[in-house]
Formats: sequence, structure tokens, C-alpha cells
Amino acid sequence: GVARGLHPDLERDPALLDRLRGMNRRLGPEVWKRQAALVRKDAYSDLERITCPSLVVAARQDRLRSNEETERMARHLPHSRFRLIENCGHMAPLEKPHELSAILADWIRATGL
Repeated sequence: GVARGLHPDLERDPALLDRLRGMNRRLGPEVWKRQAALVRKDAYSDLERITCPSLVVAARQDRLRSNEETERMARHLPHSRFRLIENCGHMAPLEKPHELSAILADWIRATGL
């Protein structure tokens, strides 16, 4: 189950799998159940009311959330930027931490936050 969050080339990486399993153990079974049962309602109209600068980051090989879904989210956020990380699954902080950090730092500098 946890491997589905990773890029297909990394889903058997023992170090990443150990980190994900450790995170699941720390969070506990109730959190895992809640996340697995999460129903995403269509709340795009709610996003249009957010007026602060926003950054939406997607991963090209994310198998848990589609790129179409994240691009749509960015389109509905009035002051958003959209960035796509290549060769990455849902777990960008674990798979591509340096690239994600650079994207965040660039966005912070660009928005003056």
C-alpha cells in the first residue's frame, strides 16, 4: 500500500519504504484509515475565495492524485503558481527533497513572503 505513493521506479527502494512504514507506525492505524477513506468533494469554488499567494506542486508520476486534478486546483486559486516535478511520485519530500526545496524557495522569493 505505501509503495503506491512512490514513483514506480522507487516503489521497491528499501530505504524509502522503511521511512514510509515508520511514518505510518508513528501516525497510527486510525490516521491511515482516515487517509485511505478520504473522499474528495468537488470544492474548487471554495478555492476561488483564497486571496493569498498559493503554490501548487504536482509530481508527474503521482499515482494518488492526478496532474489534471492539481492543475485544476491551481486554475481555481486566483493567485497561484503551478509547478510540476518530473520523475517523481506522490512523496516528493522523500523522493525529490532538493528539487522541492528549490521550488519552495523560488516561490517564497518571488512572492516576497
